[in-house]
Amino acid sequence: MAHFLLIVGFARNQAAPLARLEKVMKVRVIRELCTGHGLCALNCAEIYKLDDNGYIDMEPLTDVPPELETKARRGAVACPEGALKIEQ
Repeated sequence: MAHFLLIVGFARNQAAPLARLEKVMKVRVIRELCTGHGLCALNCAEIYKLDDNGYIDMEPLTDVPPELETKARRGAVACPEGALKIEQ
């Protein structure tokens, strides 16, 4: 009977473990490499924030919402200095 309860308990809470396993794309920022071209923000201003001088101004590791993954990837690839790295 305990085995049956374990199976029922797992089935009822099945969505919670799956949500934790889902990977979130992140952007890693290496500020020392940024030279202010601003191509990242041209491709994805929702993720890439620049300061008043045009240099990247965001957290060193930033989550990317699923709907912005393609644009964020384009922004990272556009950086001629390699200051942005995509992590899965």
